Amino acid sequence: MSYIDEFWLGKRVLVTGHTGFKDSWLSIYLNELGALVSGFSLPPEQKSSIYSSIPTSLWHNEFLGDIRAKDLFSEHIQVFQPDIIFHLAAQASVLESHRDPETTWQTNVLGTQNILESLKFMDRTTSVVIITTDKVYENLENGIPFVETDSLGGFDPYSASKAAVELLVSSYRRSFFMSDERVKVATARAGNVIEGGDWLPDRIFPELIRSAQSGTCLEIRNPEAIRPWQHVLDPLHGYLCLAKKLHTSQSSSYQSAFNFGPGQESVQKVIDVVNEANRYLPFSWETSKVESGPYEAKVLRLNTSKAERDLGWSSRIGFSRSISQTIDWYVEFLDGSNGYDLTRLQIQEFLNS
Repeated sequence: MSYIDEFWLGKRVLVTGHTGFKDSWLSIYLNELGALVSGFSLPPEQKSSIYSSIPTSLWHNEFLGDIRAKDLFSEHIQVFQPDIIFHLAAQASVLESHRDPETTWQTNVLGTQNILESLKFMDRTTSVVIITTDKVYENLENGIPFVETDSLGGFDPYSASKAAVELLVSSYRRSFFMSDERVKVATARAGNVIEGGDWLPDRIFPELIRSAQSGTCLEIRNPEAIRPWQHVLDPLHGYLCLAKKLHTSQSSSYQSAFNFGPGQESVQKVIDVVNEANRYLPFSWETSKVESGPYEAKVLRLNTSKAERDLGWSSRIGFSRSISQTIDWYVEFLDGSNGYDLTRLQIQEFLNS
């Protein structure tokens, strides 16, 4: 297969949260590149997850456990001895963080600290990409795209906990890893990721698909909110570019934060996403009648010039194609197609494009 990058052949790669949506896409992607993939995660929340359709042969090994259990994770990492770690295990919902802030803070911050602590005892060079979010910034709602040096903040527990992760990583890097060439750590901040296999509540595409399937009316919370919408393969490709540079370069500049967002044409209102999806799938919708709820930012934009300049990365999948491919995945899955096969096919097309 001509698209395989020799760097990844035989690399031992650990993905935390591998039973989740984006994590499953990443695990399949890595397997296509020839990596030896291990996973550490809680069991999947949905029986229809992509993970449930992944052949067991894909995993070099895996462990179903809680990232907050330090000893369990430390044992797994010592047994597997990864070259590269992608840390995606998290409580990733803004609304859920309001319902259960304690679990959100423990999972996102303590879970990350457990990984960083485990790295102190690695006997081989290990590069780590810790995925946070575009919501780590102090959002003044001025519409200016965030750059990596902007102030961190976070209004809701999810955003604030991820901002805390950024500070945690910076602290460990300066305190423990600056003089240890075996450990290299970077963070990645991505925009609103969409594609098939995401079934979490309160997200636009899972709710949209459920409405179309049941014939009920979709309620839109914030139709005028502006977000950087991107196909899942674009930021995943960015994470891989970052991990490779981190692992192969002697420069410390890669041990920092990187934004991964779409082109300007994909920075759209929620209502624009709904209308575009409606072109490919019939469903009805209305603005939510709930007058109050947890605060959510009105405008969020990312400046990705650092990733473009330093990593040679750029967003490749535009707004309409991202939405059409996402709808296609869900429709084919609900018609009986295998989630793993659908995901793998899109990854192969992306790699060959």
